[in-house]
Amino acid sequence: MKLIQQNPVQQNARTRNISSTHYLVAKSSIGFLEAAGFDTLDAIQSRLLLALYEIGHGIYPAASVSIGSCARLARNLGLSRDSWRSQDTDVEERKRTWWAVHNLDRFTALCGGDAIFASEDATTETHLPSNDEQVSSTATSETSTATISTPAPFHVGPFARECQVAHLIGRVIQHVYHPVTDIDFRSRERAQLERTLKAFMPILIEEELEFSTYCGALGMCISSLYALYVPPIDRNDLDNGWDFQNLEIVSTQMAALSQHLLKSAENESNLIMMSHFIPYSLYQTAAVQLNLYQRSQNITFRTNAESIIQILTYMSRRWHTAAKYLTALEADNPPMTLPPQGFYLSVSSLDNGSGSSGSRTNKRTSDTVT
Repeated sequence: MKLIQQNPVQQNARTRNISSTHYLVAKSSIGFLEAAGFDTLDAIQSRLLLALYEIGHGIYPAASVSIGSCARLARNLGLSRDSWRSQDTDVEERKRTWWAVHNLDRFTALCGGDAIFASEDATTETHLPSNDEQVSSTATSETSTATISTPAPFHVGPFARECQVAHLIGRVIQHVYHPVTDIDFRSRERAQLERTLKAFMPILIEEELEFSTYCGALGMCISSLYALYVPPIDRNDLDNGWDFQNLEIVSTQMAALSQHLLKSAENESNLIMMSHFIPYSLYQTAAVQLNLYQRSQNITFRTNAESIIQILTYMSRRWHTAAKYLTALEADNPPMTLPPQGFYLSVSSLDNGSGSSGSRTNKRTSDTVT
């Protein structure tokens, strides 16, 4: 807990030391515990906190390795096989731990363009985490527990929202980086994913404005839509099929929240609690708005980008990735995405028009198309 609460030590405007002594000691200590056979829920949660630190500060590939270890430990403890129907606090803790692994895994896969997941997919009947106030309540009934198939308008807590969106991220990643061979099916799948994500957008915006705790789910939703709107081969080639109409709509919606997010980021206590999922979507939004400005010379786009840059400047005090994004935004045409390893881990040969190698059959993702 001491490590995850630690902010980067500022050395200059854009360079911060994130490989602290606390981090190195924590990482080596967890390795020793695992080698000694301490395969417990506490061990998974400790490594989860370490992975969260690594993701927030852009320490790769260490973050991906940590998440893979968490997923394997969770599988060995049988977390993915739990029925989760009991309202016992211990069961809820196991459920929340499994979902935390799932969500971090899907987020890093989206950022890195990786179609191979470390953790298993949830099913439509997988139970979502209870609201925070329900966890401590002994009066919670089984019927109050939502599942993945629960409609978006049904109110759930911020962590459960992140789980719903992370599940969709998995579907988006498979669609973009491991597509089916049937072009018509791909088109229907894309349309369904877009409709579902867009259905979440106004709900997440409303919840964030009211509670200020839903920015993580909102950020993941925005990044998922961006993944659908930019071709996977050369995602930074503006003339290679960018869907600028939808990019403008979504990025402008996100930019409209800039004053709300800026108010949160300016407050030190709120900044500490802001999700590690949000900086990437803010970077992408600023990059889209700057590219729209270059194309149209509409000053509104430039103003929107500057507001988001201001938010990222505050967030760089908490997460080092925000400082990296600020540096990238100094380019004339900042790239739409920044895979942490410098390249996309999974790009299907389908996108090169060279056949079906590495593609999926229709059956695997038929549950996403209605």
